[in-house]
Amino acid sequence: MRKVAATFSVLVSLDRSVAAPLHRQIYEAFVAKIADGILRRGQQLPSTRALAAELSISRIPVLNAYSQLIAEGYFETCSGIGTFVARELPQSSSLRVYANGSPSKSASTPALLSKFCSRESMAGAAPWLYGFGAFSAARVTLEQFPSRIWSKLIAHHASVISDSDPRFTDPMGLRPLREVIATYLKSTRAVKCDAEQIMLVDGRHQALTVTSQVLFDRGSPVWVEEPGCPAARQVFTMAGCDLVAVPLDNEGICVARGAELCERPRAAYVTPSHQFPMGVTMTVARRQQLLDWAHRLGSWIIEDDWGCEFRYEGMPVASLQGLDTNARVIYIGTFGRNLFPSLRLAYVVIPRDLVKYFVAARQSLDLYPASLFQAVLTDFIQEGHFGRHIRRMRLIYGQQREALREGLKDEFRPPLEVSAGEAGTHVVAFLPNGIADRELSLQAARQKLWLAPLSSCYLGNPRQGFILGFGSASSSDLKAALSELRRLVRGTRGSGSSHEESLPELHQLLSSDGPVRVLG
Repeated sequence: MRKVAATFSVLVSLDRSVAAPLHRQIYEAFVAKIADGILRRGQQLPSTRALAAELSISRIPVLNAYSQLIAEGYFETCSGIGTFVARELPQSSSLRVYANGSPSKSASTPALLSKFCSRESMAGAAPWLYGFGAFSAARVTLEQFPSRIWSKLIAHHASVISDSDPRFTDPMGLRPLREVIATYLKSTRAVKCDAEQIMLVDGRHQALTVTSQVLFDRGSPVWVEEPGCPAARQVFTMAGCDLVAVPLDNEGICVARGAELCERPRAAYVTPSHQFPMGVTMTVARRQQLLDWAHRLGSWIIEDDWGCEFRYEGMPVASLQGLDTNARVIYIGTFGRNLFPSLRLAYVVIPRDLVKYFVAARQSLDLYPASLFQAVLTDFIQEGHFGRHIRRMRLIYGQQREALREGLKDEFRPPLEVSAGEAGTHVVAFLPNGIADRELSLQAARQKLWLAPLSSCYLGNPRQGFILGFGSASSSDLKAALSELRRLVRGTRGSGSSHEESLPELHQLLSSDGPVRVLG
């Protein structure tokens, strides 16, 4: 077994006021740390000489404690290398006592939570957000990513980067990257901006969080698309906003219906280039209607433009921000969808008169963004690698999209209703009546199928279906996964099982160890 090196000391506390000898206290401290998982199997331990020096005691108690731990099977030695936590630990009574004897919260003690962390809003398991493979809508494939080029750029910038350089502590982010992004947005999305208006942030969530801090007070009404992005709704809810679910039609968000539901919202959050999850592209007429509405009321539009690089049908439409003549649009983009999600790098294009407020809000969170990947991405774009990667992935994703759509036709009779999926890396498949998508999604996760339920995107009466990603699996993998999906749907339609009977894990998750008190 591979050893886990010890690059740090192990905290052992001694109490000289108690009767227990020092070697016994050291012994019990190590057993407790092993039982709690603080010390892992195979982890290297400090030498007896080093530990004795750290504890300011004679080496003899440490030697006695180590000898006992070795004799009982907790430690093992490797000649010439050192002492390690045993690979096979004993199932002794002392280990069980320590594992079961840690203090636990009394069942009668209420957990004091904010109203946003109620069981209803936080208890839902969502394994489809974390799985990787067929149908995962939150992942992209990395097989075609130019990893060697990226690694060389990282190595270069890691060797020259310096925190003393003022460019790396700008709350707006690294200026060279902001200049590159401004050029890119102006040429590909018709965004009106310069580097002074672009703020680099750690992903779309932080972009929405900073925007919420600037625009909203507690109780501010915000239009959101119905169905819409659950992650964005969560950010606005945590900011204390009142969400107004505005339905969609085939042109995008229904502005007239939104005005009936809430006449004067503080802002509207929209995904016009590739609506999430339905994939609708907002028409130019609807875009102009939304912009006129925002100008007339003095409201804001938050334009989330994710997924716009991967378009397979129709002509690209200019961004809302590019059509705006009254500076009412806050534009958000991300590199997580077109490169890889763990990059955690997004940007906000801010109206000029709001820049100082965004800077203040940003500095209340984390002062300024990490600079290494910003420097790497600057060169990656300037040297042409980004553009080539986008063009290559557009072809690959287009082929995988067709494989998924054809596979759905082949596997399901009668065929499922499927969204157009003109852009992005997912399509929506609607389920027949009588099938609960969330129940089926949790069943599918046990078989490594990551089916995001469409119902999670609704605030009101949901439609049942799946958000099927095609960006993280090959055509052959998608075909095999579709066969498994057909068996799951067929089994669900014939089982007649209840929600609780088929989902014991969720039932257990929703049961609480003690009462929960919600504040507010």
